[in-house]
Amino acid sequence: MSGAPHPDSLEARLGRAIGPGYRLVRVVGQGGMGQVWLAEEVALRRPVAVKVLHPLLGASEVARHRFRRECETAARLHHPGVVPVYRIGEAGDLAWFAMGYVEGETLADRLAREGRLPLGEALRVAREVADALAAAHREGVVHRDVKPQNILLERETGRALVSDFGIARALARTPAEGETDTLTHTGSVLGTPRYMSPEQALARHDVGPASDLYSLGVILYEMVAGAYPYDETPEGAAAMVHVTGEVVWLAAREPGVPARLDALVRRLLEKDPAARPTAAEAVAVLDELGARGSGAHPAVPAPADAARSRRRVLLAVVGAGLLLAALLGLRALLAGHAPAAGVLPAGRVRVTVLLTDPATGRTLWADSALVPRESVAAALEALGGRAPAGAR
Repeated sequence: MSGAPHPDSLEARLGRAIGPGYRLVRVVGQGGMGQVWLAEEVALRRPVAVKVLHPLLGASEVARHRFRRECETAARLHHPGVVPVYRIGEAGDLAWFAMGYVEGETLADRLAREGRLPLGEALRVAREVADALAAAHREGVVHRDVKPQNILLERETGRALVSDFGIARALARTPAEGETDTLTHTGSVLGTPRYMSPEQALARHDVGPASDLYSLGVILYEMVAGAYPYDETPEGAAAMVHVTGEVVWLAAREPGVPARLDALVRRLLEKDPAARPTAAEAVAVLDELGARGSGAHPAVPAPADAARSRRRVLLAVVGAGLLLAALLGLRALLAGHAPAAGVLPAGRVRVTVLLTDPATGRTLWADSALVPRESVAAALEALGGRAPAGAR
């Protein structure tokens, strides 16, 4: 750097706060939360990343206490997919921490440049992130702000690492005088709107590991399809799309993806946290998908046994004004009542799959989706792959 910084600048204040043990090199990231500096840890001669929070975020003693407590919790995590926290510190209204420096780029940078990742790489990155989350969840640590900006891709190996564990929780609304500092408060929305779970968007107090899995589902969808899971994108603090929006199936946006992957993404993006897989379960599915090959389509099912061979699949493609009675019948079956008829959006059709027992006529399973006309085949394949094993 050329010339000494102004004594009142954030750079100069940070330099005084971290002391002679670190030498600031250059800013490598900046946002509303603060700055990230590449620095050298003098004693060990190793590069580190120093993140300093904006002074407004560390203005109160309560906020600094929470920041310190959450960083100490994150420092317990020892996993190859978690960026380690080395040291934390405070000086006046500055709060900072030193963490491992990853030579590379963020997943956000990669997606901004390329739009999407090759399927095999997307599966690997998602698997590594899920494994890091599983390790954190076993320690009782929930990230609460899983997003591409917090996923670092090591340049030499391509390995994905997750950073900033606990920071979202540490920056929750400081309680008013007389409130208990429980770190989570009704009305505090933690996370980034584009990737937050429905329970985060509603500022519920029960945000847990399942919330991280929802965010991972959004990221996996973006890596594979190069698009957002919803037709509308939340802007600013408007995150209600996660609460009320209807997910556009991955197979509808990206025909040909393995049905197992489409099913995993749909489970990750369930509105009900209890319906989502755990991080360990997501790792198992992603391992299975990786073992089958990045571009592999679902395997052809083995010949059905005698009981299953008696069952047949009824496929109904329902368009606007076409077979409306069948559509209403399916909706009544799924919802328990018959809703009013509506007009389907232009260019989209309703694909319905019913599995019935021909001997009794009993419906064993049913599902449907609203998809683009050109994605009917992929939707049928995805629906078939979602059917419960006992109904196939």
